[in-house]
Amino acid sequence: MAIDIHGFSKPLVNDSVESSAAVGSRSAKPAAGSGAGAPTDQVSLTASAALLKELEKEIVQLPVVDTGRVEAVQRAIATATFQIDPPRVADKLLQLELIMNGRG
Repeated sequence: MAIDIHGFSKPLVNDSVESSAAVGSRSAKPAAGSGAGAPTDQVSLTASAALLKELEKEIVQLPVVDTGRVEAVQRAIATATFQIDPPRVADKLLQLELIMNGRG
């Protein structure tokens, strides 16, 4: 997800993943005082990280709201057939409270 920051023409974060071979093949001048054989930083991603990246791409494409469910609830309210289950509502509220307090 990109954030629009006024006054910057280039994105501040590159969302693409480069292999360590591609990073290592770039030619860069060594900093003053560092030897020609100075080590370079390398990053490698685990299979889990790559899977999470793929899942993120899929999730971004999902709709934020389940319009079918919203329409069904609207119809039920309009026809006075919407059922409320107070014990279930109370249980869900308690579950949410536990999650928010780090105990769920």
